[in-house]
Amino acid sequence: MNSFSNISEARSDSSKSQDEGIWHKRLGHPSDKVLHLISKCFPCIVFSETKSCDVCHFSRQTSSSYSEHIFDLIHVDIWEPYGTTSIHGHRFFLTIVDDHSRFCWIFLIKIKAETRNALTKFIIMVNTQFHKKIKAIRSDNGSEFICKDLYDNFGIIHQTSCIETPQQNSIVERKHRHIMEVCRSLIFQCNIPMVFWSYAIMQSVFLINRLPTKILKGKTPYELVYKTTPNFDDIKV
Repeated sequence: MNSFSNISEARSDSSKSQDEGIWHKRLGHPSDKVLHLISKCFPCIVFSETKSCDVCHFSRQTSSSYSEHIFDLIHVDIWEPYGTTSIHGHRFFLTIVDDHSRFCWIFLIKIKAETRNALTKFIIMVNTQFHKKIKAIRSDNGSEFICKDLYDNFGIIHQTSCIETPQQNSIVERKHRHIMEVCRSLIFQCNIPMVFWSYAIMQSVFLINRLPTKILKGKTPYELVYKTTPNFDDIKV
């Protein structure tokens, strides 16, 4: 009887231990604070402090990038910086960001219809200069990025974000904010008219690509793309 009793108690303890963590798993690994609040409203949910969860540990780790190699995935978006036409007639710029290296390329455009031509130039440049092929392009649902025949010709997968969800294209959205912050700094520093924003944008991207970032663990986007450190000798104010 004692042996059966011990087995029963062991099973009970195991079941209790499982029940204590089961809601943490069922609800998608929320924090203890969230579980505590939910358990107050729903008595059926047994709350116990999460002692150790490997899934939480690994899922909350940030990765330097999601793509294993450069040009496996690129993010694209169009930005209208100030509503001011540049001195050369540009109203927009197309931003292209490599997911692996976070290196950024900018194409100044006068109308959004030029997007297809700019993308074609970029795809050919990558193939010629880096001997690489772009595997996927991620964009929002802008009609200027609907180039099915172009993507099919180069074997590229086109990924689009959901409507009105810019966070799904967050990498290029954050890059835009960074570019505009540096651009405004340069314009204010030089005290130049806004029609020269195109020059400030190009210089901002040039500098950002050569600055180390914690996303890349202290490396620069330039290093990951060109396999060498950037040269700062010719940079002037």
